[in-house]
Amino acid sequence: MTRRACTSGSIGKADIGALLMWKRLRADTPWASELMALADADVRRATAAAATAARDTSLSRSSAAQAGRAALASLPGFRTGDALASAVLTAAAPDRMAVHDR
Repeated sequence: MTRRACTSGSIGKADIGALLMWKRLRADTPWASELMALADADVRRATAAAATAARDTSLSRSSAAQAGRAALASLPGFRTGDALASAVLTAAAPDRMAVHDR
């Protein structure tokens, strides 16, 4: 998935579903249904902005992570908590980002 995210510059709903499985998050929640109801183009637009921010070497890693996280905040499932958002950012910029979890 990282290679696909690096090549395309965005992450789609199917990739986010794979991250849900990897993170062992529940996919039967209202936010997961809301996310899947969105057009993939809208999800990719948000994740492309997040990927661009995460890869921006003019920003510190912390600032890049904050900007990437902010770009994802409009998507269901990314409004609170950092576990899934950090997984998306790490898939998009594996050399700069890290997964945050308990």
